[in-house]
This record gives sequence, structure tokens and C-alpha cells, in this order.
Amino acid sequence: MTTTIIAANPRRFQCRHIFTDGHRCGSPCLRHEDFCYYHHTARGRRAIHARTETIDLSQGEHRAAPFTLPIPEDRSAIQHAIGEILNKLAANQLDPRRAGLLLYGLQIASTNLPQAKPATEVHTIEEVLIDATHGALAPPAEILPAEASPSSGLIALLLDRLANPQPTHQPEDPAPSI
Repeated sequence: MTTTIIAANPRRFQCRHIFTDGHRCGSPCLRHEDFCYYHHTARGRRAIHARTETIDLSQGEHRAAPFTLPIPEDRSAIQHAIGEILNKLAANQLDPRRAGLLLYGLQIASTNLPQAKPATEVHTIEEVLIDATHGALAPPAEILPAEASPSSGLIALLLDRLANPQPTHQPEDPAPSI
């Protein structure tokens, strides 16, 4: 008979995926994995593989050379992919029909994204770890429970004081005035 011990507060880690614009995914990781559910499946197919057509006009040959585009998961990745396609097209390394299909797919991906939020302060990753299997990863980071964050203790104390105000003590007069 085996006994499984489950910790009362298991440690949770943040997804190690880095978006194209340099910020980290905020979702929690799957158990014993480096990525959240979405990036666990998406990183398996790390990028969209496309082919570049190299046209040799002197002999009329077409050779296909592979290149990769980032997964169109955010606006920065879509912009990066558009730039890659335009560079290949301008260098005559990509068939215009194929480029049109790729750009149309990126247009559909951009319309499926949620509306752009107003700019907020985003912390970019300053340290990147290169993994042989997964490529660039953010360093491991533990997600602290809400009650363990440093500011939550102060907030709880202030809320408690607002809910249960203490009577103020006034100094007693030593001698009553007559």
C-alpha cells in the first residue's frame, strides 16, 4: 500500500513562456511542467513552418527552403511574422501567392485577438534561459498565494480596522473643575 502525501499549500509556478514583446505569460504552470495549458500545447508546435521559394531564373528551377514564423498569439508576434513575410517577398524568396495566403491567415489571427488594452506597465523579462528543447524560457518564478504577498497583510489589517473601529481613548482630567 502506497501513501500519497498532499501538501496543504502546494507550490505553484508561473508559465515560463516569453511573448514576442518581451513580457512573460502570467498563467500558472501545469503540475510538473514549465508551461500553462495553452503554451504546453502551443510550444509543442513551436512555430508555423512555411516554405521559401528560391527562384533561379536562369534555369527555371524552384527550390523550397523552410523558414519559421512565430505563433500568432499576440500583436507583437503577428507584426513580427508580417515583417518576415515582407522581407522574404522583397528578396524574391517567397511566391507572391503563398505570401498572400500567409498574410491573409495573419489578418484572420489579428481579428481573433481580443481588443487592445490601454498601455499598462508591463515588466519585461531581463534574464532569458535557452533550453535545447523549448528554446527561450523565462526563469522559474513561484506564484505566491494571495495571503502570502507582502502587501496583503497590511491591506487585511486596514480592512479589519475599518470594519471594527477602536474607541479612541481620551485622557481623564486629574481634577474636575468646579
